[in-house]
Amino acid sequence: MVTRKTLLILIALAAVLFLAICVTIFLLYRTIMPQAPKAAENVVIAQAKYSKRNTSFFYPARWQENDIPALPGFISVQVVDLEDGIVLVASSGEKVNDFQVTGTLVRDESITVGGVVGKERRWENGESQAVVFRADDLKFEGKYYRFEMFGAMSRKVKMEREWESILKSVRLEKGSEERIEAKP
Repeated sequence: MVTRKTLLILIALAAVLFLAICVTIFLLYRTIMPQAPKAAENVVIAQAKYSKRNTSFFYPARWQENDIPALPGFISVQVVDLEDGIVLVASSGEKVNDFQVTGTLVRDESITVGGVVGKERRWENGESQAVVFRADDLKFEGKYYRFEMFGAMSRKVKMEREWESILKSVRLEKGSEERIEAKP
């Protein structure tokens, strides 16, 4: 006959053995099964493309595009992230227009955008909590191009990420013809 004390010891040993088996299975599962990528790595942001004349670039598809009428051969477009209040303006002109920006200049470097060398500057205004990124003095086929991004200081990290992505996607291509096709 099994005594009460022996029965309690057997139950305790069975519980410890059961717990050890569960922990072993859990550890094996974690080492054998591939780890899921981090949430940020899973995010795929749909891109929209602005393309006009000899200029094109990609921007997040959820941003709203406002193509502004411009002289033949020139571009003027505003792309807005309504959720975060970020505005990107891309334009071209016959001469360099260096509009004054209020704030502290925190970056002033040479940059290559779409194969064209220009300059990049960034301003921060502590009083208004505004940030301005500008890439300009980009001369291509007799026109000067400018890309500017405006937003709040609280959105600076997101702006930097989008700014870099947009500038890397810019293409300036020669020989683009402007024409109107009319079909009956």
